[in-house]
Amino acid sequence: MNVQCQPLVAALVHQQLLGLYTLQTTPFLDIFADYQSCAQQSRDTEVRLAQLDKEAAELRDENAALHRRCTLQDEAFAPEVIAQGVAAVARVPVLEREVAGLYKDQARVLGELVAAQTALRLATEATDRSQGELRQARADIVTLQEEVRATLALLELEGRSAAEATGELASSLTAREAAVSESERLRGDNGRLATRLMDLKEKEVDRMNEMNEQHEAVLAQAKAIRQEAAADLEAAQMIRSRLAPAAPGPSPGSNPSDAAPGPSPSNLSASQQQQQQSGSASDPPGHLTQVLDAAAARRQCRGEGRAADTESADPHRDGPQGRGRLVASCGMDRSVSLWDLDSLDTASAPTQQLAGMAGAVNDVAFTSDGHQLIGAGADKSLVVWDVLSGQSRHTMTGHSAAVTGVAASPLESRLAASCSDDRSFKLWDLARGFCLKTMPCTKMPTALTMSRDGNTVVTGHVDGSLCLWDVRQCRGGSASPLGELREGMQAITCVTTTVSDSVMLACTKDGVLRLWDYRSSIVLRTIKHASFTVGTVGTIGRGRNHVGLSAPDGRFLAAGAADGGLFGGPPGGGGGGGALLLQLHKEAAVVAGWSADGGVLMSGDKAGVLAFWRLA
Repeated sequence: MNVQCQPLVAALVHQQLLGLYTLQTTPFLDIFADYQSCAQQSRDTEVRLAQLDKEAAELRDENAALHRRCTLQDEAFAPEVIAQGVAAVARVPVLEREVAGLYKDQARVLGELVAAQTALRLATEATDRSQGELRQARADIVTLQEEVRATLALLELEGRSAAEATGELASSLTAREAAVSESERLRGDNGRLATRLMDLKEKEVDRMNEMNEQHEAVLAQAKAIRQEAAADLEAAQMIRSRLAPAAPGPSPGSNPSDAAPGPSPSNLSASQQQQQQSGSASDPPGHLTQVLDAAAARRQCRGEGRAADTESADPHRDGPQGRGRLVASCGMDRSVSLWDLDSLDTASAPTQQLAGMAGAVNDVAFTSDGHQLIGAGADKSLVVWDVLSGQSRHTMTGHSAAVTGVAASPLESRLAASCSDDRSFKLWDLARGFCLKTMPCTKMPTALTMSRDGNTVVTGHVDGSLCLWDVRQCRGGSASPLGELREGMQAITCVTTTVSDSVMLACTKDGVLRLWDYRSSIVLRTIKHASFTVGTVGTIGRGRNHVGLSAPDGRFLAAGAADGGLFGGPPGGGGGGGALLLQLHKEAAVVAGWSADGGVLMSGDKAGVLAFWRLA
C-alpha cells in the first residue's frame, strides 16, 4: 500500500529510527567484541593445552630415563654421594637460614604485588565509569539534537496549520451565516406545517368523538339487552324456586358442568327464598349492600389468609378471596387500599392506603400471620408493607420485567414466591428482603400459587400447562419442575389452592374450570357452562383473572364473567349441584372471592368497581 508522506516528515522519522537503532545496538557491540575475544582465547588455550600435554608426555619419558640413569649413577657413585651427603647435612642449617630470609623477601614482594593489583583494578574501574559516562553524554547530545530538529519541524508545521485553520474558519463563518438564514426559512415552514397538522388533528378528534358516541350507543343497547335477558332468567329462577322447594342432585352419570342455571341450594338462593317469604327489606341475605367505586384507578379484590388477610390486584391480576376482615385492593394508581369488611355498611372509602410503588400494582398477597402485605408491581419490583403501621419494610428487586403474580407461603410467614414476564419465578426471604432462588421457566408464566403445606409452587403458563416445583429442591439448587399437568391448549388465567392439600383449581382462557389432583396428575372435575365466558385482563392471548373458593369448607366457587356477571356453584359436585349466574357489574368481572366465614361475596370489574355481597 502506497502512503503519501512529506519529505520533511520522512527525514524526521528516518533520523529518529537511526537514533533509536544506534541507542539500542551500541551497548551490545562491546559485549559481542568481548565474547569473540574470549572465544579466540579459549581456542588458543585449547591448542596450548594440547601442546602442553605433548610436552608433559615427553618430559615424563625423559624423567623415567633420568631416573634410570640416576639409579645407575647412585650405584656407581654411592661412596662419593654419602660423603657429599654428610657435607650437605653439615650445610643444612646454613641453607635453612638463607631459605627463611628468602621466604621473608618473597612475602614482602607478594604484598607489594597485591597492593599494585588492587590499585590497578580501581584505576580500571574508574576508567570504565568515565568511558560509560562519556558514551551516555554523547548519546544524550545526539538525542537533544534530534529533538531540536523535530521541534523546529513541528513549529514550521504548526505555522502552516494555523494558516490553513484561519482560512477554514473564514469559510465556516460564511457557511454559518448561510445556515442561519436557511434555518430561519425552515422554522417558518415548520410553523406553517404545525398549524396545518393541528387542524388535521382537530378534524380527526372530531371524527373519533363521533365514532365513540356511536360505539357508546351500541354498547348501551347491548347492555340493555343483556340486562333484560338476565332479568328474565332471574324471574324464571324465582318461579322455579317457588314451584320446587328442593332441587334434586345430579344423577351419577350426569356431568354437572353441563347443567343449565337453575335453583341452587346454596346459601344465596336459600336466602332469596326466605326474603321472598318474609317480605323483609332490611339488609336481606343476597342483597347488594355496598358497591364501592374506586374511580381513580382500576381495582380488583383478592384475598387469602387468616384474620386481616385478603389480597387483590388491578386489571392485570384479579381476585378477592377473603380470609379475614380486611380486603386489599390494588391497581393502576400505584397504591394498595385496605378495606374493612366490618365497616362497609357505614364507610365507602378504604381504611388505609399503602404507597411505595413506582408503577401499577399487579397483585398483592398477605403473609400467613397477616402482619405483612406483599405487592407485585409493573416496575419489576415487589414491596413488603407492615399491615399495622402501613410502612414499607422492603423493596425487593431482581426481576427484569413486570411482576405479574405473588403468593405467600401458608405456613411460613417469611417465605413468598413471585412470577414475572421475564419467564421466571423467584423465592423470597421476607425477613431480609432477599431473593433465595431464581427459577427460569421455559414457558411464560401467567399465574402461580403455593400449596397448603408450603412445599410446592404451582405455576400456570400460556400454553395451558401447570408446572409443579418443590420448594426445598428449588432452594437447594434444582432448576427443573417435579412434573407438568396439561388438559387443553388454552392459557392458564388463574390457579388457586383448595381445602385439600393435593387439589387445586385452575381456570383457562376458554372459561373452563378444572379441579386437579396434582399428586396423582388427574382431573377430578371439569366445570363449565354454555353461557359463561370468563372475564380476564391483560394482553391478548394470556389474560388473567381470579377464581375464589368459599372458606373454610370450599363448598362454593365464584368466577367473574365477561358480561359482568358471576358464575358460581359447588366445585366438587356435591351439595346439590347446578351453576348460578348473577349479574353484578356493567363491565367484565375479572375477580371474585369469598370472605373467611363465607358470609361476604366479593367481586371486581375492569372499571375499578368493587362489589361486596352480604350472603349470610
